[in-house]
Amino acid sequence: MAFERTLFDYNSRFVLNDQETNPSRYALVGELAIAETTTTTIQVDRPVSEGVIDFTSKLSGGELKIPIILFGKTMGDMNVLIDELKEAFNPQLVNDDPVWGKGMIMFPGGDGFMPLMWDEEIDSPNPPRAVQIFAKPLEVLPVLLDSTSGRIRGGVLRLSIEDPRKYSQTLSTMAGEGTAMNNGNFRTPLKITIEQTSAFPPPPGAPSITNVTTGDTITLTSSMSEDDVLVIDTRHQSVKLNGVETRSLISTSSDWIHLAPGDNAITVSLSGDYTVIFDWYDAYAI
Repeated sequence: MAFERTLFDYNSRFVLNDQETNPSRYALVGELAIAETTTTTIQVDRPVSEGVIDFTSKLSGGELKIPIILFGKTMGDMNVLIDELKEAFNPQLVNDDPVWGKGMIMFPGGDGFMPLMWDEEIDSPNPPRAVQIFAKPLEVLPVLLDSTSGRIRGGVLRLSIEDPRKYSQTLSTMAGEGTAMNNGNFRTPLKITIEQTSAFPPPPGAPSITNVTTGDTITLTSSMSEDDVLVIDTRHQSVKLNGVETRSLISTSSDWIHLAPGDNAITVSLSGDYTVIFDWYDAYAI
């Protein structure tokens, strides 16, 4: 039975450790040399297991280094593989992506940060947990020629990670106030969508949304008009009214509400006809 490796899917642009889709060419996360598989972020170097990205030892200052080994059945396969990797992890092409690229907000990623997804092994008998981080390449992959064969080459992917969290791949949603559960072990941001179905004046004390558990509150500064849609993204600290950034709609004393691990009691103080939707991903420390 072949050794089963964890698949790392970079937003469907490229899948590391995938030997099944095309057995003639693939790239594996693995050890290349001692210098590339030990950490420089702690006093005692630790080896990195072959086939697994070790975030604990390889992440420093927001940069993730992933050593990879490229395999091609023929030199033609190798050349195609190199081109595929250079295209998938090309900073300019990633920034130009119409959905995830620079200036595009895709909660909780975007602005060039795309999801890197995998199934994370956790303590038995629990099943693997589907998680993701949001990363973007720092450079086009430099490929080195292995001295033993032209059909085996190595390189190191350098990715930038702005967010210190890994997220569940499953989006959680709550309509209106209630208890929002973050099943992770790290606080997680919210996307709050308020849609006004009829105009409303600010109620006494100003309209607000509060996480009672953490004590954080977002306070609106003015009324909304009928059919207005306000989206508050606490990950990117963005406030968009009908798609236009309008930070003046929340008070300067507002908090960028996050969910703490566990239960979070959310209250909504708005008047009139409206809907409020809360979206979030369970979050875990990297």
